[in-house]
Amino acid sequence: LLVFSGLNNNTFSGLSFFFRILGWCLLMLHSAVFAQIFSVTMPVFSMVLIGLFLKRIGMMPEEFISGASNLVYKVTMPVLLFLALAKSDLTSQIDMLLVNYYIVANFMIIGLCWVAAKLWIRPDQRAVFIQAGFRGNHGIIALALAISLYGDESLQLAGAMAGLAAFMNNILAVVIFSIFSENYKPKLSKVVKDIVLSPMIIGVVAGAVVSLLGIRFPGWIVQSGTFLGSLTLPLALLCVGATLSIKTLRESGVVAIHATLMKLVWVPVIFTTLGWYVGVRDVSLGILFIFFATPTAAISYILARVSGSDEKLAANIVVMTTFASMITIIAGLYLLQSWGLTP
Repeated sequence: LLVFSGLNNNTFSGLSFFFRILGWCLLMLHSAVFAQIFSVTMPVFSMVLIGLFLKRIGMMPEEFISGASNLVYKVTMPVLLFLALAKSDLTSQIDMLLVNYYIVANFMIIGLCWVAAKLWIRPDQRAVFIQAGFRGNHGIIALALAISLYGDESLQLAGAMAGLAAFMNNILAVVIFSIFSENYKPKLSKVVKDIVLSPMIIGVVAGAVVSLLGIRFPGWIVQSGTFLGSLTLPLALLCVGATLSIKTLRESGVVAIHATLMKLVWVPVIFTTLGWYVGVRDVSLGILFIFFATPTAAISYILARVSGSDEKLAANIVVMTTFASMITIIAGLYLLQSWGLTP
């Protein structure tokens, strides 16, 4: 109620479906499976809501959000991913079927979104729509959900997936906006430099190299890095919530709704099913679903603005997918576990 206190009656009527689904979720809490899923996912989403609330009451000013976001992006998250991979045995703990399928699926998702955009979306909104379909919040929400559901042992696989997603998404998003935007033609050298120097990519690659070479660090260094890395997820989730805007939720249009359905319903349903069909199982299938079902990443708004595309639409999609994913992810994980497909 505190979070939505600024919404008017029209907005509440527009969110009626959201609240009906939420009521259905609450009624199903008697189910042991649903209760388990709810108990491990809601702490992640509650941190997002707490961040939104703290911003509204003035306890997270813009200066703090900017500084904390930079700290997470440039320091704590690279350290977290570096340690996760450095301490793992990549030859045995990385599910290569999952990784290979995820790479192929990303191109298939872009193809699906491309066709939908060509058929139903205005030319000036197509790049934003396509990006929304595949560029999820993998480094924060997906990573947090994977650890919450499957424990620290899933961090190696989820961390490798997050690094891979960051690498692919940065390249593919730039290509898509270059095609659809007449004013956005970035230099190849700048794109390569931004990707190579990305702190997350550096952390993943460095951790993989250390693991493959069998390098071991003194215990005090590992413990210090663990303390630093442990700041990542709670701080990042708070910042995600603080950057959300209820105002953009009120202004969401039909295209934003279609993009939300694509990102949170059609993509996870179709491509998680295909993943199971090709042999992805158990924890890997759960992580795959999480990576497909996460809300659209906030950085998609930045690229939309830089390229001169519909930045308002991009912001609306980020907000809508973030709020709606609190229901769709819980529902999807519940179905997967109740059907015995994931632990």
